[in-house]
Amino acid sequence: MPFDDEENLDQELSLLDIFDIFWRRKFLILLITILAALLSVLYAITRPITYKAVCRVMSSGGGGRSSALSGLGELAGLVGFSLGGGAGGGLTLTGVMKINSVADQIIDEYDLMTVYSTDMREAARSALLDGLDTAPFPEGGGITEVSYIHTSPDFAAEMVNAFVIAAQNKMQEISIEDAQRRKNFFEIQLAQAQRELTEAEDAMIAYQQSKGLLSFESQTSALLASVNSLKKQIADKNMEIASLKSYARRDNPKLKLAQSQLDALNEELHKLEEEQRNSGASISSAVFATEATRSSIGDLPELGIEYQRYVRDLRFATAKYESMFTQYESAKLSEVNDLSNIFILDPAEPPEIKYGPKRKRIVIIGTAAGFIFSVFLVFILAHIQALRKARQEQEEYEEY
Repeated sequence: MPFDDEENLDQELSLLDIFDIFWRRKFLILLITILAALLSVLYAITRPITYKAVCRVMSSGGGGRSSALSGLGELAGLVGFSLGGGAGGGLTLTGVMKINSVADQIIDEYDLMTVYSTDMREAARSALLDGLDTAPFPEGGGITEVSYIHTSPDFAAEMVNAFVIAAQNKMQEISIEDAQRRKNFFEIQLAQAQRELTEAEDAMIAYQQSKGLLSFESQTSALLASVNSLKKQIADKNMEIASLKSYARRDNPKLKLAQSQLDALNEELHKLEEEQRNSGASISSAVFATEATRSSIGDLPELGIEYQRYVRDLRFATAKYESMFTQYESAKLSEVNDLSNIFILDPAEPPEIKYGPKRKRIVIIGTAAGFIFSVFLVFILAHIQALRKARQEQEEYEEY
């Protein structure tokens, strides 16, 4: 039959065909698998023995800046200081360990340029960080395992402890610098708050002296109470007179007495209001502090608004000063406290049990990889052979 195309090469293979393909090339599969196993064994044997030293540390989290500013509340925004971020909030143990300054400190302390036989500091950093690793403690609790893998157990333990201590010192240094910046900031803010408080106090005193008010709330309350009391007496007297008129004659002694008392009360109220309007005389010495400055009943609403403004400014200035003073004292304490929040739970010791290489695993994985490769190779060879056979049969058919 003619071979117009190669579609018959894509026909599904039965299990018997697959077995036939493997069987005819079983020696190739066996050879490749054995060769891969031998190479895996050779690689596993030549790999140096390594040891893994582990140091467990705990980080309590948080930062000096965020905790110190937590007491400011809304005042933090008013003074232009953000509660977000902070030195402590952006630092992690893993990140600090891998910065160049920490690596360079360890390189210089242990003369690792000579140990690694290199004149390039970047190469020494790469070699040093190659064995470093961090992972969360399986039991949790905010504990981190810092490990270092090396052919020498003593060197591995020294390096992991050196990394932890260097990172701890670096985080403490950063935290102290941040505390100093915060202290300087709050020192400036405290001085400004003190000036604002003094200005608010002086403004309140000047206002009280200008208006002759010792205490506006008590003074206005006394003034209004006396006026309201007088008006209430007049209203009660009017009701009494209305009641008497309902049954008594005009010449009734009680009605005349009540009318006389009402006239006296009205005259007293009129006199009081007239004197306040015309001369601004004070109602009583209990209401006004001096005679040099007078306030009238009609001025009370305006005086109340002005007084509340001064009270509000004074209260705000006082609250701001107290908050700044608290944060300033907290920042001063932060300078002498350990703000790194890194605690060493289990210092690393030279390990006694080897960590690697995992020779059995290497051999098993290498042998399996060799077997899989041989299987793919056999299928490729079988496909190539089928293509050649198809072309040959096509050529023979065309010649015929």
